[in-house]
Amino acid sequence: LASITHDATLPITTSTTIIWTFTDGNGNTSTQTQSIVINTVDVSVTDNSPVLTANADGASYQWIDCDNANAPIPGETGASFTATENGNYAVEVTQNGCTAISDCISVLNVGINTANSDFDVNIYPNPTSNLLFVEFANKENVLWNLNSIKGQVVLKGLNNGTKFSINMNDLAPGVYVLRIQQKDRIITKRIVRN
Repeated sequence: LASITHDATLPITTSTTIIWTFTDGNGNTSTQTQSIVINTVDVSVTDNSPVLTANADGASYQWIDCDNANAPIPGETGASFTATENGNYAVEVTQNGCTAISDCISVLNVGINTANSDFDVNIYPNPTSNLLFVEFANKENVLWNLNSIKGQVVLKGLNNGTKFSINMNDLAPGVYVLRIQQKDRIITKRIVRN
């Protein structure tokens, strides 16, 4: 039988004492005390998507892709990581001789601009379950594509006019990214299909 007691003057993250109590078949007991140091790993992360920052000081880091079986992301070994595509990410922190992995953090706003003053466009309704309408102030050609949250193109088109619609009826519910290009101007907007 072993019990763990903690010296209230020391934080449990620094040291603790284990008291081992042994009892034989005759009811005789023997007690041994052992002090140990507990090394902890700070796996907290500050989320300023698309920038994620590990809060651990004096550690080594490896950012991982949670959507790819926690595969290490090549070259991403700094305290901060900037996601280049939407997904779920975590950091493996090695600190005080121990290694631990943070919770996965969803990054959903890579490359998403919700407003652009020189690109007058109205997109509605959002969320939508069927048709998504796009309206412009001018009649220039519009090249557009609708991407899944992982960046795969699921719909695309070329329209001329001040208003067109995108039929999302056959798409699964979820978050999509609409990318619209008109001449040298580009806007992206997150679209929710409910």
